[in-house]
Amino acid sequence: MTGRRAEDLAAKELKKRGYRIIDRNIVLQCGEIDILANDGENLVIVEVKSLKNPKEGFTPSVHLNKAKRKRLVRLAAELTRKKKLRGLPVRFDLVSVIFSNGGASLEIFTRVFDVQGRLV
Repeated sequence: MTGRRAEDLAAKELKKRGYRIIDRNIVLQCGEIDILANDGENLVIVEVKSLKNPKEGFTPSVHLNKAKRKRLVRLAAELTRKKKLRGLPVRFDLVSVIFSNGGASLEIFTRVFDVQGRLV
């Protein structure tokens, strides 16, 4: 339930910032894309990570490891091929949602890694 709530909050905030949400929870052969959006220039693959009551200094973004980044790159390639979106610039963003004390804080990181899965 926390993951779904985090994705709802992320989509709402992305819309406020001018992103157009194309689709959510896209299941493909090698995994799932949380949010597919467009920012006017790029096709944006958005990964949403959330935590409940994290320890000091620990953020959801630590779960975006090398293996997860590579999987997202493969998912983006599969998606652009299937939906005939090749040629569009692709960007990878991360939304970090922390639930604590009955509330939520949200942070959006743009261009977190490149199409080779390398952190930027």
